Amino acid sequence: MKSTDQDFSTILTQAIETLDRMERRESAATLSRWLREKFDTKETQKVSQAYARPHGVSIVTPTYCGAHRIGRLLDSITRQTLQRRLFEIIVVTNGPDDGTVNVLSTFIARHPDIRLVHKHCDVSSAAAARNVGIDAITMRYFTFIDDDDYVSDQFLEVLLKNAAINRIVLSSISDFDGDNASPSRVGLDALAAVNGHPGNSAKNLYDVRGNLSMTCAKLAPTSLIQDTRFPDALRSGEDVVFWTNICLKNITEIYVPEEFDKAIYHREVRAGSVSRREGQFDFSVKERLEVIRAIELIEEGLELKTLHTHGQFISSRFDGQAGFIIKYLSQRRDEYGRFVEEAVAIGVRQTILDKVANAVANKAVISYCFPPSVDASSIVMMKRILAEAAPVHVISNKMEAVRRTSEPLKAAMNGYLASHIELNTPVSWGDFSKTRQFIERAANITQELIEKRRIGSIYTRSLWAPSTFAGALVKMTNPQIHWAAEFSDPNLLDIHGKERSSAIPRSWLREMGILSHRSLSGLSSGLTSSENMFLWAELLPFVLADELIFTNYLQLEYMTSQKWAEGISGLVREKAVVRPQPTLKATYYSIGRSPLHLPENKIQIGYFGSLYATRGIAELLQVIAGLDPAIREKVALHIVSPESAAAGDEIARLGIGDAAFAHESIEYFDCLAAYASFDYLMVNDANTLGIKSVNPYLPSKFSDYLGAERPIWAIVEPGSTLSKQQFPPGSIVSELGKASDYAKAFREISRSRS
Repeated sequence: MKSTDQDFSTILTQAIETLDRMERRESAATLSRWLREKFDTKETQKVSQAYARPHGVSIVTPTYCGAHRIGRLLDSITRQTLQRRLFEIIVVTNGPDDGTVNVLSTFIARHPDIRLVHKHCDVSSAAAARNVGIDAITMRYFTFIDDDDYVSDQFLEVLLKNAAINRIVLSSISDFDGDNASPSRVGLDALAAVNGHPGNSAKNLYDVRGNLSMTCAKLAPTSLIQDTRFPDALRSGEDVVFWTNICLKNITEIYVPEEFDKAIYHREVRAGSVSRREGQFDFSVKERLEVIRAIELIEEGLELKTLHTHGQFISSRFDGQAGFIIKYLSQRRDEYGRFVEEAVAIGVRQTILDKVANAVANKAVISYCFPPSVDASSIVMMKRILAEAAPVHVISNKMEAVRRTSEPLKAAMNGYLASHIELNTPVSWGDFSKTRQFIERAANITQELIEKRRIGSIYTRSLWAPSTFAGALVKMTNPQIHWAAEFSDPNLLDIHGKERSSAIPRSWLREMGILSHRSLSGLSSGLTSSENMFLWAELLPFVLADELIFTNYLQLEYMTSQKWAEGISGLVREKAVVRPQPTLKATYYSIGRSPLHLPENKIQIGYFGSLYATRGIAELLQVIAGLDPAIREKVALHIVSPESAAAGDEIARLGIGDAAFAHESIEYFDCLAAYASFDYLMVNDANTLGIKSVNPYLPSKFSDYLGAERPIWAIVEPGSTLSKQQFPPGSIVSELGKASDYAKAFREISRSRS
């Protein structure tokens, strides 16, 4: 409609309203019909629909077993100063009859001049009951009054006097509990919203957001709800959705009458009502998410102009609901994972998850390598966060120079990253001069998070040593912060038991205050004089961290038995926690899709991972070459590895391409999905006999295999952590390096399918 047409429609509307109030009903109806015929637009249709109903107010009241309380409301209706022919009350019962019907019948008999309509709703839902009431409305305007509330004597008169077909008229609100009563903050805010504005109209919807979040205390044209009903699938918050829908889809004025103090809605603050269930997950989280999604659907249907004009109001709708969630989860962080699952299931936008995560998170994770970078270290840190199911702030480094990236890894963190600051500093595993920039910047960023976000703990993980150094700097500055430092493997000693070495400037250690820190004062000068970065990467968390996390007991034993650590081994053991790598929930095994094509009529054995020098499978392939043909034709070993080309060459050299297959690496979640295709999943220990005093390793893939619930073929070193694990039913255990055990395992596997 053009502005001139809209102006003309407004003039006609005023003319109809004038005739109507003069009780020139026939003239008003004639003019209304003419308007509809001449101007077939949305605005004129509303005008004609509005004036098809008689001037007056329909009161809609749902009641559930309200016999003992509805009398107070009915009494206030009898005291209304508005002429009784100008209003009706529609009471909708939506539960078993507790005597309410008798109360209503008695009222009708005593007050025959007040039109009271009784309807019944079969669904025990206030929203459904209100919808039944809406369908029964006969008047041009309507208002809702709950059965435990009541209104002032001039309530209806004042609201109807100020009514118009494009206007919502607000009333004052008084909250009471027993004999105690006080003005509601919502009503006072509405009054403040029009202070100084011409015509007593609110400047924007945002200023009266509180009133538009409740069902009652207002009067509106019935024409606004021709195609709008309460979303009765919602268990709470349906009032927020209802009024949001009305206000955003209609040209609506929000009006506060001059006689605001005479139109009072008395609201009982009753313990146990729907709006007082804030201590329950369903109300505070799940039902709020359902309301958020309902508002998102409304927003998706709006025109760009409306989104721009009412953007602040729309945001307040989301903020109000998210506020309940944040308040609840801030006190019950152990239920955060449940919140994410519900949010994903309901389909709310990622912005809501991010908002809640940012408000609830109280931990910072410093992880030099982190998703989307594809690396065992980043994947394990991802698994730690998902297993703990709590939001965190993450500081990591861009690793594209040395690692490929994976969007699925990044997407898996949705809902759990309050923030992710990815620094773009030089990448190195062992060159301190290149990683110093990350260490200092990560520490500074974490310090800012501590000061601004009330961070209470930090978490770091090594082998990538920069994470540990940054954690140490943060801990020295903030001794009150809890620092949990995890070791995936020893930093100082490599897989062959030899000491790694990389220089760290003593000038930097001195500049950062490390050398003068009180925690190091009791250590030998020979130890603190070291310039080996890898030794400091273990020493600093050993001394400064509050919690030291090892993936298995032998790793703890091995690292504390090093000669340099003898003087602090007791301290380390006091702070040590053995925490195996987590196994993800079953839902994560259905995220990806297996790209592997496996030969039919074979017993499938899968090996996933790198082919390290100490974990090679050359002997295993040689055993396949010597298998009895009857066994060999039944089995298929699949090697999914970054070293697939080398494995393929060895398979071709041995001529076992009918029983062994090499595949390029696949995405992590595709791996999890692929596990279900295999009859056995193979995992092997690192060979440490004669190299290390104990085997400190537990293959990271083992935790992933457990989640697949498939039989495992474990090739173990005697006494290793892997050798002591509990395997799924049907699993097979072989001794590392013992060819006869390998052959025996193949025979057993070949007999597993008859």
